[in-house]
Amino acid sequence: MTQSKLSPTQLGSLVVMVIAIVVGWIAYHNYQPKLLDRYHLSHLSFFLVVAQGVILVITPPIAGYLGDRFRGNLGHRYRIISLGVGFAAMIFMTVALGLAVLPDNLVGILLPVLVIFWLVAMNIFTSPSISTFELFAPFEEQPVALAILTITAELLYALEPVIVPIIDALGGALTFLTGGVLVTVAGILLRRATRSVPDTVDATEGPEKTSWNEVLVAGVRLGVPTALVFTIWPTLLQSKITPVFANISGSWAVSGMLALAAIACLPLSKKAQKWGLQPSQRLAFTIGLIAAVGVLLIDSPILVMVALCVFALALSMQSVSALPYSLTRIASHQKVLGVGVFFAGVEIPNAMMEIWQATGGTKTLTAFLLQ
Repeated sequence: MTQSKLSPTQLGSLVVMVIAIVVGWIAYHNYQPKLLDRYHLSHLSFFLVVAQGVILVITPPIAGYLGDRFRGNLGHRYRIISLGVGFAAMIFMTVALGLAVLPDNLVGILLPVLVIFWLVAMNIFTSPSISTFELFAPFEEQPVALAILTITAELLYALEPVIVPIIDALGGALTFLTGGVLVTVAGILLRRATRSVPDTVDATEGPEKTSWNEVLVAGVRLGVPTALVFTIWPTLLQSKITPVFANISGSWAVSGMLALAAIACLPLSKKAQKWGLQPSQRLAFTIGLIAAVGVLLIDSPILVMVALCVFALALSMQSVSALPYSLTRIASHQKVLGVGVFFAGVEIPNAMMEIWQATGGTKTLTAFLLQ
């Protein structure tokens, strides 16, 4: 059951949660290879990439199913969120303590297990947390609400080249300690924000049956460009743009693209509401795919930059329309599960591309395109 008016305070608590999630992932991706190398565990890199992909695909639907069970029996999905938040915070603190006081040989034994637990914990609460935005915003304002969350996430990812040196300066122990505190604070704020919001199942909201294929496909459509951004573009743009624009690295080109996508979110969210959510996300996917082919095949650095800007706008439109559209295809008693299936769809292309990247596929593609 959604509110009749968008609540800035409640949406703000979800913004803090998004910040905690994104910062946690940036810290993980920055420190995971360094820690594996430090403790002579680099041989586990491929295993952890595969494990990450599997966990990110299967955990959101499981968490969503449990969220709907808690919602039906106890009146709120927050129980599954608090479980995940507490679990993730505990892992953050354990890693911080281990790096600070435990001998290297013991940390080397515990680290792979803690990584797996952390991946599970983060994905237990991510999709149920994000799904609460539909409680805070009436249907007509859902694209705008999601645009605010998307702006937050994409700006943080755009600032990753700045955030990573700060994380490095803090050191591993302090970074993971900060991550644990941030996740805990975000969980507390979200709990306070959702306490007064009814989360009961209203059979009059949404269709009678969930269109699982449409929800999953909408997630995959968003996952394809997202995976390109984080797996293919940094290496490819480094090779295509830097020879002409010497001051722009591949990572900074991606950051600029994400900043443009963030800036465009609010105006495009209003356009999506005006044009309709279904045609908006389908049109955005088509345009983004055409722009992506342009980035892959065009040799001119200037035209590559133009194609990248078009890709950014298409990604922005998809980001604000795909999940609100999916919510219209999910039955009221399966809202949290439906969002979990949507996020599983988002993660499928990303998992496939990260596994492919781990086998050296990105370097092979880049070399082929630059021949």
